[in-house]
Amino acid sequence: RQTRRLLEDTDKFLKASVCRTSFDALIKMAIESSATATRTVSIEEEIGRVWRRIKKGEVDPAIYIESSEVMMRRLSKVVEAFGSERVPYAGPECGLRGFPTYRSAVECLRRVAGVVSSFRQNQQR
Repeated sequence: RQTRRLLEDTDKFLKASVCRTSFDALIKMAIESSATATRTVSIEEEIGRVWRRIKKGEVDPAIYIESSEVMMRRLSKVVEAFGSERVPYAGPECGLRGFPTYRSAVECLRRVAGVVSSFRQNQQR
């Protein structure tokens, strides 16, 4: 509430960061969420293995990009907290240079654009 009031009083706006762009962190989240057995190697070694498989073309890096549902929840939470009039922008948290392929970076942007478009349509109803 205090931040929202400050934004209004100073006529400032926010950009909603709706998806993570640290690819190592995205891989780590996927590994941790699918871990079923006791780990025999460190998480860093597992991340390295995933990177090697991506580089060899054995794994599509797009599987590590956050889902549209996760992005929509983040956008909704920010707009709910600060008001749609104070959140005119939404996008990835940072640049996409760390993404392993151009295609995976474009896929991330495609998901973000879809989320923003859907959100706007729902707001107009």
